[in-house]
Amino acid sequence: MTGTSVAAPHLAGAAALLAQQHHDWEDNRIKHALTSSARTLATREHSTRARGT
Repeated sequence: MTGTSVAAPHLAGAAALLAQQHHDWEDNRIKHALTSSARTLATREHSTRARGT
């Protein structure tokens, strides 16, 4: 499994929760809320491959 295939259900769930909380938000606003609040964990300690799993 790769990072994007694992993230897809989580991202869909987060988008659904935002849509539920903000009925007046359109798709682009939900996308912006998700992408502008994301953080990249590029350090080795956060890599699943570094832990061997």
